[in-house]
Amino acid sequence: FAVMMALLVIGFLVTRQTPLTPLLMVLILFLNDFLTMSISSDRMDYSRQPNRWNTRGILLTSVVLAACKLVFSLGVLLYGHYALRLDARSLQTLTFATLILSSQAGVYLLRERGHLWHSRPGRYLVGSSVLGLGVTALLALGGIFMPSISPSILLGVAVVGAAYFFCLDWVKVRL
Repeated sequence: FAVMMALLVIGFLVTRQTPLTPLLMVLILFLNDFLTMSISSDRMDYSRQPNRWNTRGILLTSVVLAACKLVFSLGVLLYGHYALRLDARSLQTLTFATLILSSQAGVYLLRERGHLWHSRPGRYLVGSSVLGLGVTALLALGGIFMPSISPSILLGVAVVGAAYFFCLDWVKVRL
């Protein structure tokens, strides 16, 4: 949530346009709720010994990963504004899709202490993720509640986002 607020402020200051409408913010929160609820059914290994919380390490990792997520989202927003020359409303659609993708990727990034591929996610987690990304694609490509963007732009965000978050996984493990 803090990343979305920082993106809204910085995005507005740089582009002089609102990066999201209130309706798109509500849709983001609604679509992410399904994924958040499904985390409770995810399969995870338990600790063999009692955990000792490293609060400083957790805080440092959280701040670094949140900053990286903000850099990714802001980078896509600025690329859409300056390189693609999207109009204000299409830029909002791009920002919406970017935030959904980065939220989904963030859950997979943080659900495992090691690399994200070390354990297979539960079926409800994957199902809610597919549902959320599918609805996002339907809304963004179909122009429902927002102007449509081209499939190539949406695919580009997905590919760049997946590559970015796989790289970010290495940062997480190092931290």
